[in-house]
Amino acid sequence: MSSFQFHENMDGSVDKTKTDFFVHFVHPENNIVLEVEQVLKLIDLNIEELDEIFKEFNVIDTQGSTLTPRRSKGLSGEGRNLFLVYAGGTAIFLALLLLVVISLSCAQRSKYQRRLKAATATAYGIPQFTYVSFDSRSLYF
Repeated sequence: MSSFQFHENMDGSVDKTKTDFFVHFVHPENNIVLEVEQVLKLIDLNIEELDEIFKEFNVIDTQGSTLTPRRSKGLSGEGRNLFLVYAGGTAIFLALLLLVVISLSCAQRSKYQRRLKAATATAYGIPQFTYVSFDSRSLYF
């Protein structure tokens, strides 16, 4: 037995008076999972041997399971809208944050370029002497 759960009707409502058992069958010789059609054919061929078991467990029907998409588990229209609002808000926040970081880096770059220009101009430029006079002494710098 793979799993069991309460029966779910086609409209999505749960019927707690019925239980669905999901089983898979493996071929004993080559350990391959049998296809649904093969299992149903084997049950039909051996119905006499299985009759007592079916009566004991009150088996009403045997059928193959099909994968049906669940409407309740996925994102509904309201859930999608909420997701889009959060995703859009996050994208706008990150874009504004990127804009702030870029503007700060540009401002810092221009500030340090001016300082570098001022430092290199006096370091490699023509020295300028300044004449300072203190109490009849003259100093040159």
